[in-house]
Amino acid sequence: MARRGTLEFFTSKEQQGIQATPPSRLSPTGTVFPRLIGWRRAAEPGPRRAGRLTWLARYPGGRRLAGHGLLLILAWAVAQAGVVSPMVASGAGSQERERGFFTSKERGGPAVMAEGYLTKWGNPLTTVPKRPRKEVLTYTVQEGDMVTLLAETFEVSPETIIWANPKVEEDPHFLSIGQQLVILPVDGVYYTVMPGDTVESVARKFKADPKAIVTYEFNQLKEPLELKPGQSIIVPGGEKPMPPRLVYTEAGVIVVNAPKAYGRFVWPTVGYITTYFSGAHPAIDVAGPPGTPIYAADSGVVTHAGWSGTYGLAVYIDHGNGYSTVYAHLSVIYVRVGQPVRRGAPVGKMGSTGKSTGTHLHFVVNYGGGAVNPLRYLPR
Repeated sequence: MARRGTLEFFTSKEQQGIQATPPSRLSPTGTVFPRLIGWRRAAEPGPRRAGRLTWLARYPGGRRLAGHGLLLILAWAVAQAGVVSPMVASGAGSQERERGFFTSKERGGPAVMAEGYLTKWGNPLTTVPKRPRKEVLTYTVQEGDMVTLLAETFEVSPETIIWANPKVEEDPHFLSIGQQLVILPVDGVYYTVMPGDTVESVARKFKADPKAIVTYEFNQLKEPLELKPGQSIIVPGGEKPMPPRLVYTEAGVIVVNAPKAYGRFVWPTVGYITTYFSGAHPAIDVAGPPGTPIYAADSGVVTHAGWSGTYGLAVYIDHGNGYSTVYAHLSVIYVRVGQPVRRGAPVGKMGSTGKSTGTHLHFVVNYGGGAVNPLRYLPR
């Protein structure tokens, strides 16, 4: 019996409305009892069979008897084509058994017959506990890698990767293929011990817990707790300090702990230049997909974060060395006025707010009270 959209299996001939063959007439393999073989031989051609065939034709019930024999032969052939598991044929068990199939996720154990095929019930799923990584890895940069993506992959903060790799700290967004990166197992600072350093002084320097440094297995520190110059240790939860500096923002906020600018810019985003610097357009436009990350071109303090007329959503950063930068037409802003930002820190996402004809970053570099060509300061 079949209905549209479903498939039903019958587990016995009674369910099909057909009389079941008595078990006594079935062999262990499900074939018809050998009496059938005699009828099959009677139908074989040959000189000795001619008389028998003539007898069947003259016999009043011969044709009907021959028809029954043909049906038995067909039944024997079907039985040989596919043997149904006794578990399925019995009609007992769960709904899956009645339908003649099993799902590996719900069963475990030995092999069984299902729909004429030998299948193995799946073993119960085993959940392997995730063990925390304890070693420092050396990663080779591949095409398409970015610091933020690597941070997600290795489950550490982007700052942890930047702080552990001096070349990346100079320019976090332009990794070179084949470049070797040090990847820590936890968030923190990878520090090379200097003469005179102690556990307490290192902890104070990076605002960390001395006990975390001592107990971290990688450091292998034992009593007496003496650090050796040149020794590399991990400071779990540590942060690199920012040199103190006073900066006044347009909102009148005084920032006492502003990061020091490097004096060298990094590209604020990834994309392609659509409009170059000119007197009529004192900036460069870099186009890219909506939501492309926008980064601080150098360290500094946010002096404006919000709507800015034709610029739409924009971020202004004072770098404290005579330079300031503007990031316009953003779709999202991550920072606030007065917030210190490091070079390469995300400040928003590329968008098309304000007076804009498409998704892009309008990037302005100001120096000495006027706009200058950003390409003169960006790496090539």
